[in-house]
Amino acid sequence: FGWMITKEDTDGGKNRYETGLRIQIFAGVEELTGKTPKELIFDLYEKQKQKADKIVRYCEEQDAGFFKRICLETIEGPYRILYSYFWGETTDLAALTIAGTLKEEWDTHRDTFDQMKEFEFIDMSRFEDEQESTDKPKK
Repeated sequence: FGWMITKEDTDGGKNRYETGLRIQIFAGVEELTGKTPKELIFDLYEKQKQKADKIVRYCEEQDAGFFKRICLETIEGPYRILYSYFWGETTDLAALTIAGTLKEEWDTHRDTFDQMKEFEFIDMSRFEDEQESTDKPKK
């Protein structure tokens, strides 16, 4: 599954953009790749590190609620990009967000990108409510 939120009009995703956020969610990772979600994420992370012109920063593994998260901020050509990688420990899900803009515009958009990395993939309270209702004895 994939979504894009961009400053520019992408004509339904057909055109490139200079400032935006792309969200990609991968379901059925083990079935499709033979790798755990964590293995897939770390493979993608390592490949991106190799492609980068410069690594600005990275973040260690952290708890992001339903997922674990690592990040990588890079310089790639004229762009500065923040990659956030997510994987489920108990689910067969992985996700990647890519937030980027031109290097000279990064400071203008930094706060927005920092807020956008804090979204919630799955509202777990919805599942807890459903579980509670199925656990209650029927009258």
